[in-house]
Amino acid sequence: MKKKVCQFTIAHLTEDERIFHKECKSLLKDFDVTLVATSGKDEVKDGINIIGLGMPKGAWQRLKRIFSIVPVLVKQNADIYHFHDPELVITGYILKKFYGKRVAYDVHEHYTNKMKSKSFGKLKLFKPIIVGIWSRMERWMAKSFDLIVSADSVTAQQFPPDRTITIGNFPTLEFIKDAAPRSVPEKEEDFRVVYLGTIHEQRGLRKCVEAIEKVKYPGIKLHIIGNSNFPELTELFQKSSRVVYHGRIPWEKLSAELNKCSVGLILLQPVSAFMYYPGENIVKLFEYGGMGIPYIMSDFPGLKKFNEKNGGGITVDPTDTDLIARTIEKLYEDKELFHKLSKEGIEMVRKEYNWDMQAQKLTDAYNRILNR
Repeated sequence: MKKKVCQFTIAHLTEDERIFHKECKSLLKDFDVTLVATSGKDEVKDGINIIGLGMPKGAWQRLKRIFSIVPVLVKQNADIYHFHDPELVITGYILKKFYGKRVAYDVHEHYTNKMKSKSFGKLKLFKPIIVGIWSRMERWMAKSFDLIVSADSVTAQQFPPDRTITIGNFPTLEFIKDAAPRSVPEKEEDFRVVYLGTIHEQRGLRKCVEAIEKVKYPGIKLHIIGNSNFPELTELFQKSSRVVYHGRIPWEKLSAELNKCSVGLILLQPVSAFMYYPGENIVKLFEYGGMGIPYIMSDFPGLKKFNEKNGGGITVDPTDTDLIARTIEKLYEDKELFHKLSKEGIEMVRKEYNWDMQAQKLTDAYNRILNR
């Protein structure tokens, strides 16, 4: 009989790319997999048993869910519990200390750095205290967990090395199976610039719009894929004649949509949440690269180093919209450079940065903690 794994989240969509499409699906070969998540119903999908608790509405419900989810999890009687949200360190600690469960903490980002980049509003005077408390609490509770799964090597350095692994959030080979080195389209209108992912000021969405409006070729437009929860940004997208806002596109259809695009933008702004990035934790970088889409990326030290090693794109000052616009124009005009970067991106993902080479790491780590 297969051992049972229970992954859980209170903040991500049930069909989150890393959680559902990569980790849970990959684990099915060796484990019985249950996902306790945020959909509104219980179902079995693609062999994964889903328990839907609904998406918490507001901060208070999310806080209560940290504790109210415990009986649901214990009822699963799983051999390993694997969680994906920072506030669930409390839930994981309860499962470990009071129920004796094996617990894995999936650290998607460097949460301390992310907190440092937040404004905290009325609590801004207490920001250093709150960040300090979180940082100490996360590290202290993590010491009790059986496994830490970090999305990048820099974040992994916070945790005990003997129980920490790094699993990059890379695309599957299936996702990029039809990718081939690209050429510059003949028509301006077919030279699509794309932004894919979380929509936020700090991720450079305003800079993306400002830059596309400065590109001298009027047929070149910016296509934005992702949910916007910020009315001021949504309005900005809708007002610009150079922007096409798609909203969220299901993961199963994303590859086909990206196949229509020519250049990808990764214009993270210079805040503490992103300045440390080594490259391996930027999902869109590998989705662009793997599809043969040259990317324009922030020139932070770690990202420049990554780009110098792997190619596939160009790094720029993410606050300089004139430079960003000129770089888009350069990729449209320089057909040899465009084709070279397209080829490098595909090779980078096929040879190293793909999920198929990461999946076994998680299975091996599970087996190690089960055999302790």
